[in-house]
This record gives sequence, structure tokens and C-alpha cells, in this order.
Amino acid sequence: MAKYGINEWESIGDSEDLNELLTDILKDRMSPYLHPDNFLITIEMERTDITIYDSNYVEVTYPNIMKFNEKADINNQPCHFIVNMIPPNVKNLVINYSYKPTISLLVNQSITNKRLETNISELILEIMNQQYPSSDFLMCNDIINIKSVNINELKSQKENNQVFLNREDIYNNSWAVIIGIDNYENLSNLDYAVADAEAVKNMLINKFDYPENNVKLLLNEEANKANIVNVISDVSLKAGENDRILVFYAGHGETMPLPEGGEMGYLVPIDGNQDNLFASAIPMDDLKRLSNMSKAKHMLFLVDACYGGLAAVGSRGLEPAKTPNYIEKITNIKSRQIITAGGKDEKVFEKSEWGHSAYTKNLLSALEDGYADSNGDGYITADELGDYLSEKVSIDSENQQTPQSRRLTSHEGEYIFFIDNQFIIENKSNKNNEKSFKLIIMKYDSNFMNPQEFPPIVSNNISTMINSAPNFIIEEPNIMDENILPKEFEEWNNLMEILYQLENASIGDSITTYWANDYYFRVFVQ
Repeated sequence: MAKYGINEWESIGDSEDLNELLTDILKDRMSPYLHPDNFLITIEMERTDITIYDSNYVEVTYPNIMKFNEKADINNQPCHFIVNMIPPNVKNLVINYSYKPTISLLVNQSITNKRLETNISELILEIMNQQYPSSDFLMCNDIINIKSVNINELKSQKENNQVFLNREDIYNNSWAVIIGIDNYENLSNLDYAVADAEAVKNMLINKFDYPENNVKLLLNEEANKANIVNVISDVSLKAGENDRILVFYAGHGETMPLPEGGEMGYLVPIDGNQDNLFASAIPMDDLKRLSNMSKAKHMLFLVDACYGGLAAVGSRGLEPAKTPNYIEKITNIKSRQIITAGGKDEKVFEKSEWGHSAYTKNLLSALEDGYADSNGDGYITADELGDYLSEKVSIDSENQQTPQSRRLTSHEGEYIFFIDNQFIIENKSNKNNEKSFKLIIMKYDSNFMNPQEFPPIVSNNISTMINSAPNFIIEEPNIMDENILPKEFEEWNNLMEILYQLENASIGDSITTYWANDYYFRVFVQ
């Protein structure tokens, strides 16, 4: 039987085709009541559960795969519907994916009124009920968002691939919690964590227009466990459903193995004790729970600490080059994302000449100078930021640490930073259309879980990229070696054929493949 990890099961149930299908159904059914020229519709599918059955429809248990939200019966969740899929290369299995849709409707402002909005909502829910008769959508008004816009102007921008969204189009308000700890009571002190926190606070207020009253700063003695939890909780509850929250932490991080396997990552407050992390530190699970209880649209944790046990469900979201209307889509979808400074066996790298850690030094240049805007579109997504930090921090730390980017939920939205248009023009003029290739290698354990990520390899050509990979992972078989089997040559040639396809690819393209059953390769053209 083929091995599948959580990301593979998720990819089988990819919601992109389902989005398009349901969008087309709603457009068609609504057209007799609302002229197509007067509305635009987008749908976000939140996958809330996976249940796997054998050929006799008996539930099958797969460790760490089964339940995303621990709900006992996915067939009785309100405002959800079930889709059955059969995974490729796996016999006698059926997967039930549970989805909760969020339907966003942009209606021409010339015809919008409260009565029309009410009628449209009722119509959409009736269509959903007819399309999925086993679900009850009639009381699910919260899944519909209707907004009044100048539809002609918006469509004109879309037709010309020119949808310019500013902060007010995407967020109503911006919030931040900034934490920096140099002087620990029970652990070794740090040199620049407070300076890092203060620099990030100033950047958010002065560069990205975060309201100063919405930016909470906790330094040294203020950053005890109770204060950190209370402030993050307070901000999480105050934020509205169209707001964004950024949490920045500079301090110690620790990883503790769990009795039944796996591990838990902890942020260590000023009064934290390494000998009793459970009682004195803040586990990632707590941060995940705090983020889940918030109504905020987007939430990003920037953690300048090295630790494992991220309680994450995946590493990447939608791909810009393969997603029509990418910016519009990701800004309407929820997200809960985290970028840490490194893994559990790595140490935070600081230099006096920088006055910052390697992570924060590059975070500031990525955002203040716009260097993380890899496609020059004027927006920096959390995925772009994570890719930039992964590459630059690895270089600056002499490969002692590699930032990790993950998602805390299955939402595919993106936290967005808006940069100066002047930079966009300068940035594009300097790119001179050169492209490079970035190889990400991950290794899974025997259960195809707990991925280990290797430092990224970046090169201007495919051959150098392949030759730069560690020999213990990938090495061309020696044709003179009598012990080499013909199958090994065949596998090598297949891999080379896949990778060299990217020589003629465009910037923004990527490809994914597996090697030697244990390694997951992903190559990005940038």
C-alpha cells in the first residue's frame, strides 16, 4: 500500500476544483434573479475533517491523519457538506472530506440595498440546500458575505490583470503583540531580543501604518507568562473578522518530547524554567487555541526562537502562478501562519555588528526594503516572507539555523504586507528577467510523518542545483559499479527528466516529486 502523510491526504482532497464547480453552479442558478453583469462571486472551502473508510465502509484509523477538529460525526455538522474521494494508488479505501464553504459576493453598488442582500442570502442558502440535500444550510447566514462595490471598475481591472488592492480593501484594522526578552531569570541572557522587538514595533507603526494604540509591547519584566497570554488573548478577542494580528516574539524557545511520541514547542517567558516547561512556559498548542478563538481574518506569528513541535498542519498555501486572481483569493480566505527562526536543534544567531539576530535583521530588510516581494507585485505574503527568511538567514547564520514556515490550520489565505509603489518600479527594473532554481528537500519518518527539512539549495541552473545536494541524499549511480541495479538507473533518469523540465519553466512555476521513498523534493523557479 502506498504511504501517505497528512499533506498527501490533504492534496487528494484539494478544494480548488470544488470551488470552481460550486461557483459555476451558484452563478448559473442566480442569473435569472441577478444579472451576471451586476455581481462577482468567490468561494472559500475550509476543510474541517477527514474520515477514511475501507470497502465495507468501516472507519480506518491512520495516526495523526483522522481528525482535524475532533468532532465525532462529520455527517451532523451544521453548514458543512461531505465529498467522497478515492485516493490514487490505494485500493479499497474511500475518504470523506468535510467542507464548510464561505461565499463572498460583490454586488454592484448601484442596485444594492438591505432587502436585496437578504433575498440574495436566502437564495444562495436554498441553492446550497438543493445541491447538498443531506446538509441543512437554511440557517447558515454566517457563511455568506455580501459587499457593495463599483462592479464595472472592478471588472475592468480584472480584465486587464490590474487589481490594485490597498490595505483598506483587505483589512479594517491591524493589531500586533511584540515581545522581547534579554534578561532571563533562569536561563542564559540574550543580547538583542529587546532591540529586535523595538525595531519591529517601530517598523509596523511607521512603515505599515499599524495604529500605535493597537501595538502592545512587552519587554523583559513585562514579558512574564501571565502577561503574554493575557495580552495575546485580549488582542485576539478585540480583533474583528476583517482584521489582521501579528505576534512577534524574540527570546528563548524550547522543545520537550511528549511521553507518547512527538514533541511540543514552548516559548519561554522571563520567569520560565527549563526544568519545568509545562508549568512555566507557553506551549504552541496554547497559541494555536488563542488564534482559533479569534475572529481575525489573518494571524501571523513571527518567532525569533529555534524550537520544534509547531502543532502545524502544512507548510504552503495556494501557488501564485497557478491560482487565477491570486491576491483577491488569498486576501478573502482566513489564515493562521507561523515563521520560526529555526528547528529544535538549532541556535539563534546574533552579531554585534548587526545589533540584531540573523532572523530579525533579515525580517526588517524583507519588509522595510521590500526585498521579500519576489514577484514585484507590491504585496509581500507570509509565504514570500518565509521563503526569503529561509534563504537569507541560512546564509547569514552560516547554515546554523534555517527558518521554518508552517500553517496552524488548513486555511489557505495569506497574511499581507503592502509595500511602496516606488520600490516596485525600481525592483522590476533591476530583475533583468534572470531566473534561479530553489530546491527544498524534506525527509519523512517510516510512517511518512514528522518531516525534517534540509537547508534550501539555490542555483542559476539545474545541474549545479542537483550537484549541490548532499551526496547521501542524491548521487548519480556509477555505471561501472556492478552492484548497481538497472532499476536504480531507471529511477535516476526519471528524476532527472522531471527536474530538467524546469529549465524552460517560467518564474513562479514549481514541481514536486519523491526520491528513494523517503525524500520529498520541491523545486521553485524564482
